[in-house]
Amino acid sequence: LLLEPETDLEIVAMANDGATAINLIESLQPDIVLLDLEMPVIDGFEAIRIIVKRFPACKILVLSSHDEDNHVNQALQAGAKGYLLKSTLAVELISAIRSANSSYFQLSPGLFEKFAQGNGKLNLNSETTAQESSEQSSSKPKTTSSASNQNNKLFLIKLF
Repeated sequence: LLLEPETDLEIVAMANDGATAINLIESLQPDIVLLDLEMPVIDGFEAIRIIVKRFPACKILVLSSHDEDNHVNQALQAGAKGYLLKSTLAVELISAIRSANSSYFQLSPGLFEKFAQGNGKLNLNSETTAQESSEQSSSKPKTTSSASNQNNKLFLIKLF
């Protein structure tokens, strides 16, 4: 993740797995957690649920290469305050971090257009079943990004 230095925010820690991230969140108390759904030890969905329960003041933004409905829905149902694609420009990512810190919901422009045009189903009221998730995942191609190859899967951010 390459972000230009900003006067009002700082990446205070990075982790490559969910368990390490939860320990760091406990000690550093970040304002924002920016995480990838694909993490070893504890996956992104479970990490979101744990973080929301244990650290309710911490806001979570997902940064993922997956644009499938089931990934977006599961992350938001677990408690994420936004879902951004890895193709998001750095300036948009910084803006999303600031907005999420002010409790505004964030959705990547490409995802917003997809749902607004009725090409996707945004479901925040009920859990997606495992069968639905499997069917949706297998019917859509996976997106890729050079960012998905990075070791760091989670970033803890404090805003000033």
